[in-house]
Amino acid sequence: MRIPWALGAAYRSLKDLLSLERAVAQYELVLSHVPDHLPAMTGLAAVLRDQGKLSQAKALYECILAQAPRDQDALNGLAGMLYDLGDREAAKRYFQHRGKEQQGYRQE
Repeated sequence: MRIPWALGAAYRSLKDLLSLERAVAQYELVLSHVPDHLPAMTGLAAVLRDQGKLSQAKALYECILAQAPRDQDALNGLAGMLYDLGDREAAKRYFQHRGKEQQGYRQE
């Protein structure tokens, strides 16, 4: 399912409304075949955030982190979204967690 995921990323990079809708469709296509495809889940969460669907994006980021607590894209996305929403304390926790995980990768 590499091609639809890549198309989703390409559409998202354009950041216009039609492209975001196409990105959602591509990510959902991948997830319909491989429900735990983390790159597609992360891409979809980012698009939902871009569309202002913040509760859906937050839930998806949290789902990703439940499966892969070290996923840097999900940690960054959730932390950034929380920061933008004004929840500086929660954002700080995720940013700190991200930093600890990055240090853990260097030590492994």
